[in-house]
Amino acid sequence: FLDGVRAHACRRAFLVPTQLTLLRESPRWGDALPALRRTLDHLITGGAPLPPALRLACAADGVAVRDRYGLTEVGPNCFAGDAALAAAH
Repeated sequence: FLDGVRAHACRRAFLVPTQLTLLRESPRWGDALPALRRTLDHLITGGAPLPPALRLACAADGVAVRDRYGLTEVGPNCFAGDAALAAAH
């Protein structure tokens, strides 16, 4: 996944929290992903609540993660709070 994000110069990557947990266990975690947007978020999660400990662990690794909410019937990722709101939950 990380190689694909790099090879295809992805600007955003969407994951479920379980995938993010597995990525953190990869020896490639921490490799530069220069095309990902740095202004708002690096990775976006959905499909399940993002555990605060996982968000904090990613932040400690220098990776910003934004948790979003959406429904299949109305479009995924239709609601997103700002970073401060995400940090409060």
